[in-house]
Amino acid sequence: MDPPAGAAPPPPPVADIALLEPPAGLGAIESDIWRAWAPLAHAIGTLTAATAANFGQLCVLEADRRELWARYQRHLSASGEPRLLLQMDRKEELATRREHRTLAKDIHARMKDFMIAPFGKELAPPGEPGAGEIDPIDRFMRK
Repeated sequence: MDPPAGAAPPPPPVADIALLEPPAGLGAIESDIWRAWAPLAHAIGTLTAATAANFGQLCVLEADRRELWARYQRHLSASGEPRLLLQMDRKEELATRREHRTLAKDIHARMKDFMIAPFGKELAPPGEPGAGEIDPIDRFMRK
């Protein structure tokens, strides 16, 4: 069936769209995160030229979270107990843990935006039956 006159042409299948490279402004760590996560978002069709800037920000947040956690881990001994000579001030430790928790929540929310942190249910790839029917309310509203 042909689309109605004046309707936009359907988007090309995801397989026909080239995987985007990391933007030039990302650092090495952020680019590595991009290269690890971009194929997942590309496969589901959520990483496009229009969403690349937000995906880049997701990579920056993850790099920040990793750096913050590494800094915190340097203050712990092998047993997980704080080192007595290098012990963090209690307020500093709480602030670091709070910042890490906030970053982790922000990252998880953005991963959901790109559908690379699914809720334990496998999603149908684009173009297959069931694709786009993630939300039962969406299916109901289309009737």
